[in-house]
Parts: sequence; structure tokens; C-alpha cells
Amino acid sequence: MNFFVWNSFHLPFVYQLCHNLENRVISFSKKKVTGSYKGVDVNFYFNNFGDFDEDIKKEGYHIISRTEIVKRGFFIEPPISSFQNKLGFPDCLKKEYETITNEIESDFKWILFWNYGENIFVHIPKNENKTPEEINLLNKFIKKGIFVTDNFIENSPHFSKVIALDNIRHFITNDLYMWNTFAKIFYANEFSPIYKKLNYDYKLAVSFRSPKKHRIEICNFISELNRNDIFLSYSSHFFERKTNEKYFDGEGFSQYDETFKKLKSIKNLNINNVGDFSKKDYENLLLISNDETPMEHDYYHRILSKAPVVLLDETHAYNKDSDIPMNLSEKTYILILANKPFLSTHHYPLDIIKKYILNIEHPYYTEIKKCTNNSKELVNFINHFLDNFESMYPPLKKYTEMLNTKLKNILDNENSFLEHMTTKI
Repeated sequence: MNFFVWNSFHLPFVYQLCHNLENRVISFSKKKVTGSYKGVDVNFYFNNFGDFDEDIKKEGYHIISRTEIVKRGFFIEPPISSFQNKLGFPDCLKKEYETITNEIESDFKWILFWNYGENIFVHIPKNENKTPEEINLLNKFIKKGIFVTDNFIENSPHFSKVIALDNIRHFITNDLYMWNTFAKIFYANEFSPIYKKLNYDYKLAVSFRSPKKHRIEICNFISELNRNDIFLSYSSHFFERKTNEKYFDGEGFSQYDETFKKLKSIKNLNINNVGDFSKKDYENLLLISNDETPMEHDYYHRILSKAPVVLLDETHAYNKDSDIPMNLSEKTYILILANKPFLSTHHYPLDIIKKYILNIEHPYYTEIKKCTNNSKELVNFINHFLDNFESMYPPLKKYTEMLNTKLKNILDNENSFLEHMTTKI
């Protein structure tokens, strides 16, 4: 089985596609990877297949990864990698759909890895009267081949009517390797045995990064509890990068500087200085050798070490539309790999975990679903959980250990993409 990859050859991407191959041989000079999966021989050729006969190329599968396009460029002019910088996210998506749909050759069997962090479906507006242009473009794009995206729950009557969902696949192990490229999430696995041996100063750690209205609400409500067993914090990193800029908080535009000023006035809230706001130069995480992920290093060392339980707030937890397909990001994967018990501000990450990783319900799923999109009720539940910590923590710990074991077993033994290609295609 031949795969022609239209992106650059480099190890993080090679492992994203070729992990858990038997008899794997990686040739840097030929930009080629060979091996087998479930008894099927596979060959990956990275942007180095101009000499192949057209019939051979038509028989093989052609891969394009958006992650790689944005980070390292692509063969199409004008460069697709430029759209995000020029138009911003998610406005760049429409131009990307249109360009790929028009430019790639229809004779080939295309596999489009479009799992670039945020779930692209969330940004599509719903309209009862007509199908928006973006959905039409996305649908044409999906029909070009086997469309790959992040994990999501296919429960939307709206999207199922207008999008070719049969062309969408969920490949969890490849998604994890993609997130490792972005956020180095496998560090969490290395820290897992350390966290297990710590004597914690608090029972619950709550930490946020980008400013969102519900996150600031949660900070205020938790602050009012005046509990000494909650470590409440906010990262400075977004504010350091966005000085004098505005952002959309879900309802309107706010100033980063003004929001940061308000956060610093909340009692019981710790500000985690990540970069140039650090008072001591040696505490500036931008200066460490792995400077791509300062927020993750802040999270591993300064947040997860504080308490045995963490509050998870996934990217789209503010969303009140229950039928919009959601995804998991590094926020959830880090906690699972680190074997850290967690509560969630929204039920959708728990739905996805149950569907794709561990078919067991989170022990407090019912309570979390009741307080989804209600910051006050969420904090009331947190208060109740902490008041009854001795009895409520053990079931959560047991669930997390099962989840951690299952995800690591999947990572050790599977390649979700090749599993599909060799057994289901």
C-alpha cells in the first residue's frame, strides 16, 4: 500500500503517520518510510515521488496535512500557509477549502488530515433558512477524498443534513501525535509517576490561559468561596503576547490589558508569569531551550504539581449549542496522559472520551452536565465536591487510572489511520 505525502519530511510528522509500524525503516536520504501494519506492507513517500508512473500514483493514496501546510508551507501558490496570517482564524478556513478543492487533482485518492488544533466545524454558523457559503465550500472539500478531522460527536441534525459525514474519520492516535508536535503533550506521560508521589498543598487546581467570559466568571465565583484548598491561577502568556490588542470574549470585544488588570484584582487568584512579565529573568520560560511550549511547561511544573484534582475547561466549553460537533485538545489529553483526576466545566469532553477512548461514564457526569454553561452552579458543585473530598475523590481516581491505562494501551499498540486503511477501507 503506497502513500504519497505532499508535505515536507521531518520526524514529528513521520511519527504522526508511521508510529507502531513493524519492521519500520526511515530513510532520510530518500524521504521514505517502509514497514508493515497488520501484515500489510506500507510505503510512505514524502514529497519525493515525481518519478513514479501515473498509474502507480493513481493506485496509491495521497495525503495532505493542514498542520504541515501552516507550519512549513506547501506546493500550491499562493501559499496556503499565508491565509491564516492574512485573514486570521477561522476566516482563513474558507479560503483554504476553496483553494484545495480547486487545485488538487481529482484523479487521485486524497486523504486530507485537517485536524489542526481547533475543531473546524465549531466555527460554522448555523442558519435555518439557507446553507452558508462556508458549509458549501467545506462539503465540496470533504467530498474530494477521505476527510480526516479531530474526534467529535456526530450528533448534529443540522450538520448531518449539509455535510458528507460519511467521508469523515476519527483517528485518535494520529491526533495525539499531532498535538505532541504542537504542545509536546507526551511530557505529561513522563511526569505521571512524579505526580503520583507528591504531597499536595491543595485539593483542586484551577488554571486558565486565554481570557474567556465564563473563565473569568469562574475565577470570581471561586474567589468568593475563600477556600484554602483550591489553587486558583491564570497564565500571563496570552496577555504578554497581546499587549494593546483587543479580543472577542464570546459576547463582544475586550482589551487584553484591561482584562489582565481585572484578573490581578481578584482575591485568591495567582498570576503565573510565563514570559517577559516574570520578575526574575531565570523564571522566564521563553528562555528555556524548548521555547515552543512555555504555557505547557508552566502547566506541568506550576499547576499540575499543586493538587491531585484539576478543573478541565476545554476550548469550546463556552458553547451553548449542544448539537455542534466538538473536539478534544491538548487540555484533555495532557490530563489523561498525566493520570490526573479531573472535573470538567462542560460535558462534551466526557462524551468524546466515552465514545472514543473508554466506554465508562465519568463518575460525576450527571452533575457536570447539569451545571454546564452555568458558572455559579459549577462552582457550587466544586464546593460540594471539596466538602466531601474523602468520599468523592476515590471514584474519580479509579476512573482516571482506567482511562490512563486504556489510552496508553491504544498508543502502545495502534495506529488509528493505518488501522482504518488496512482493515476498513
